Amino acid sequence: MALPVNIDDLVNHRKVEWARIEYKEGWNPEKVLHTLCAFANDIDNWGGGYVILGVAEKDGKPVFPVKGLPPDSIDRIQKELLGVCHLIEPLYLPVVEPVEYKGKTLLVIWAPGGLERPYACPDRILKKGKSPKSYYIRKMASTVKASRTATKELFELAGDVPFDDRPNMQAQVTDLKVNLMAEYLREIGSDLYPAAEDMSALELGKSLRIVSGAEENVKPLNVGLLFFNPHPENFFRYAWIEVVDKPDPTGQGMVEKYFKGPLHIQLREALAFIKNYVLQEKVFKVSNRAEAERHWNYPYAAIEEALVNAVYHKSYRKPEPIVVTFTREKMEINSLPGPDRTIKKADLEKFRLFAKQDRNRRIGDFLKELELAEARNTGYPAILRAVEKNGSPKPIIETNASRDYFTFVLPVHRYFLQSNAKTVHELNGTDPVTVSSTVPVPYQYRTSYRPSSCTSTVPVPYQYRTSTVPVPAPVRKLLFALKNGPLSPAELRTAVGVQHRQTFRENYLNPAIRADLICAEDGLSPHDPRIRYALTDKGISVLNEVAETLHQTEEVAPQRNKVAPEIAPEESRHILSGSQGTGHVVSVVPAEEELLHIKVALEKSMVQKSVQTSDKLLYRRAKIIQYILRNKQVAIYNLTEALAASIRTLKSDVAVLRKIGILKHVGANKNGSWIVLLDFKGKLFAPPKSDGSRQPHSRQADMV
Repeated sequence: MALPVNIDDLVNHRKVEWARIEYKEGWNPEKVLHTLCAFANDIDNWGGGYVILGVAEKDGKPVFPVKGLPPDSIDRIQKELLGVCHLIEPLYLPVVEPVEYKGKTLLVIWAPGGLERPYACPDRILKKGKSPKSYYIRKMASTVKASRTATKELFELAGDVPFDDRPNMQAQVTDLKVNLMAEYLREIGSDLYPAAEDMSALELGKSLRIVSGAEENVKPLNVGLLFFNPHPENFFRYAWIEVVDKPDPTGQGMVEKYFKGPLHIQLREALAFIKNYVLQEKVFKVSNRAEAERHWNYPYAAIEEALVNAVYHKSYRKPEPIVVTFTREKMEINSLPGPDRTIKKADLEKFRLFAKQDRNRRIGDFLKELELAEARNTGYPAILRAVEKNGSPKPIIETNASRDYFTFVLPVHRYFLQSNAKTVHELNGTDPVTVSSTVPVPYQYRTSYRPSSCTSTVPVPYQYRTSTVPVPAPVRKLLFALKNGPLSPAELRTAVGVQHRQTFRENYLNPAIRADLICAEDGLSPHDPRIRYALTDKGISVLNEVAETLHQTEEVAPQRNKVAPEIAPEESRHILSGSQGTGHVVSVVPAEEELLHIKVALEKSMVQKSVQTSDKLLYRRAKIIQYILRNKQVAIYNLTEALAASIRTLKSDVAVLRKIGILKHVGANKNGSWIVLLDFKGKLFAPPKSDGSRQPHSRQADMV
């Protein structure tokens, strides 16, 4: 590791305080040991200091010209220094760098403040026997043995600095991204937001108190990297959330999703996934009562609070992720370590989790600012209220005597248990009715139903509600690929244009199987090379609905192996009108041809403006433009499911399209509108002007 300061500035103490530099004319192991121990303890939080060997000192100032060290002694001194540093407890290793200064060889020892203070070292270095150990500190420009009061202060300093509030010595200030910090300031409504774009990462870091250290070696704090670096897992191993859906104990049909990125972003994305793809509601009409009974398999408010608590109180020093597991009977959230030892077992059983000190106080502060975390000690009461309101069983907290792990268990509502599937209505005197909730709930647990047209043994835990919830774009694409008959997995990957097997299984195949839209023919194992997938009766019905909604050129056959009758061409075409308010029909173009023209025009525009791109990027960005043209009300967030892309990816694509002048947004963020400006080579042009010329098509879509 290189020194964080120029050697000339260091020797002349231009940028480093004089009290943080120790000059030594020669190699004196005992004095150097005491000085390194004092810098490591850093009792005044100056950021450590420097020991320069080869420079004499008089009255605290260097003596010029410097004498330097014999070049042939450098290796010997470094070896002896390594042995001396092993005498410090806990182990502390400084940074050592030989440098050339005005023709002389110097040895610079950089000793930043230690992360595991207090440090102690022997009072004397003896060849035989052991010397008593003491704590050393810096007072003014001298190294002195710590008094009893100073020693107590050192221990208090060590206990007062949680891991999330410590500087990360392996990171740089540039690892804090200005755009993420600015977005955070905008979201919390900070007065600092308008000026954030013109500030550097260091300036913003100081304003948010997420950097610390000496001026020549400022380092980001761990909490800053967790919230304002796009890949915190590079600094904290396994700092992400895993959501596992395990519908069968054998693992068949299991789905695993990994949510990475800044803590608040991965937390929100994991909660959105759980809300959209796991939660479900059952509605019962009660006799002689106007109101219907509504019950969820798991109350969302309880899951939200439990997962936020896991993110808040997890130890990011331990290389283990937060794992959320859903089975037919329960949900589990596992994180390390367990609850604070000051919380008694009886308090755990009564959900009275009042720790004397927060494990991650800064993480908690940011989560509360973002309104993701509750105020102090109010999270679990909110969980209990949500569970009671939903009629769910009481949650369970599991840990061991040494508090090594923390598991939050929430049993599924009894109405969703298989054993209760046939008797729940009789027990409650209710009749099931169609779910009419406005919350997107694309899946519903199934019990034992299998379509008669398939004999696959793969378990089917979910069912689409096609009347109220749109089918995700990857599944929709897969259904259209199967409209003319069964296909093998390899043929399906080719048909949908995805060659990566894991991506195909996670985003296309498994969701369709769980939704009971496709199945394996002849009951073959998923690993059998002869396996072919076909549409179920339900899949055919869903595909007909989707085809009708999207105005496709063909309607799927009523049976998998038969060809459907053709639809009249005029029913399969998409008509676009100009934006001049005339209602004039400018062109009638099939949907696929329309997308092709958009893609060609987009590629030409990006080449002209020297914007690097690829076929994958072009296709997705063309789909964004097509989606905006086809929908009067659209928000970027609404495109995630339709285009099977993350919100961050789509925001990046839209930013590029805005930069090169293809997309323009007018009005406020919440109720403004998009304008598309793109030359589609005569296929999709606005009405002619009075002089007979044409202008590029411009269509305005409301943005909500």
